[in-house]
Amino acid sequence: MYIHFSIFKMKPENIHQMVAANLADENYRQVIQGAKGFRYQYALQSDEQPEDFVSISIWDSKADAMALFASPGYAAIVGDLRDLLLGAPRRHGYEVLGELEGLVRV
Repeated sequence: MYIHFSIFKMKPENIHQMVAANLADENYRQVIQGAKGFRYQYALQSDEQPEDFVSISIWDSKADAMALFASPGYAAIVGDLRDLLLGAPRRHGYEVLGELEGLVRV
């Protein structure tokens, strides 16, 4: 399993607008959810530095993630966001070495 972090800076008032627009956009959902090996995506905003936004995506493999990131559909999505960003995003990927699931308490 592979986890990819995209770390952005943007005006705090644009973060909620961008997330809502992406989740409502059929093309966005088709490109991301239709990608081979895609499992989940999380959108996070820092409560300490509200201009910090992190997109976390979880994949079956690094190859699956890199295939999406190199695709024309993904390039179009990123192009649509450029005007909202305060600088270039930082990107980091990690291979999952272990996993622990939460305990169910009764």
